[in-house]
Amino acid sequence: MQNGLLEHIRSFVAIADAGSMTRAAIVSGIAQTSLSRQLAALEQSLGCALLQRSTRALSLTEAGRNYLPLARRMLALADEAALAVQAPAQLQGVLRVACSNGFARHLLIPALPRWQRLHPQVELELLLSDRLSPLIEESADLAIRLGTLAPSALVSRPLGRVPRIVVATPAYLQQHGTPHSPAELQQHDCVVYTDSEQAGRWLFRQGDEETRVALRGRLRVSTVDAQYDAVLAHLGLAVMPAWFWARALLEGQVVQLLADYTLPEQAIQAVSAQRATNGSKARAFSDFVATLLPTASD
Repeated sequence: MQNGLLEHIRSFVAIADAGSMTRAAIVSGIAQTSLSRQLAALEQSLGCALLQRSTRALSLTEAGRNYLPLARRMLALADEAALAVQAPAQLQGVLRVACSNGFARHLLIPALPRWQRLHPQVELELLLSDRLSPLIEESADLAIRLGTLAPSALVSRPLGRVPRIVVATPAYLQQHGTPHSPAELQQHDCVVYTDSEQAGRWLFRQGDEETRVALRGRLRVSTVDAQYDAVLAHLGLAVMPAWFWARALLEGQVVQLLADYTLPEQAIQAVSAQRATNGSKARAFSDFVATLLPTASD
């Protein structure tokens, strides 16, 4: 089966599971335009509509209901086939990976069952810290770092760039009102992450228009997990990576604000020492992390 067709099928299953293109994009990290394009290509190849579109939601057609369980089986068989041919050259041993608490908690750990199915002989040790520290001192084979890195002797590999969004809880908005422009954010409490490159100073873009806003609030925190918890405690709004809030957005715990504006993306890189051992395992893990992020074309 062609790899392109498999990706089309994966997109269809993701959309069907999420119930809307917006939710599917949040969960999968793939742009809505890409999901829509892949779904259209699959429907064209099958010669029938799989989903019924409406202004509020998506629903399966009769053909879609019949095709969905078969699609799941095809994806499972494809994954098993990949494992079968990879088995003779399976990676094994210990791999020590350093990353932030937030990245591990909200993106990496939920995806680790798939990594363990792909590489069952690899023992993974996660070294978690929100602060940058020398890679060698952490005894890590690989580090996943967020944001711009300072010049060093370490070797870095870009894995992707992910969008940032503005979020707040419905309870906070009910009490303080909903901002409709970047300038109105200055009238709100913002939970500021102090270690961010911007540290509360953000550039919003809408078409050719650019607006620079300095966000302030009564709470500043030194970890993104604390920023996450503070938002859920209704202490203010925050600018954070979109992947951080995928589940909370789906469950209605938070609301995305100013969705028509874009913010500077967050760079994610894999970093290792020039003479690092475990190179094949580190490369495989870097490749795996890259699949969790939006691609450059998205």
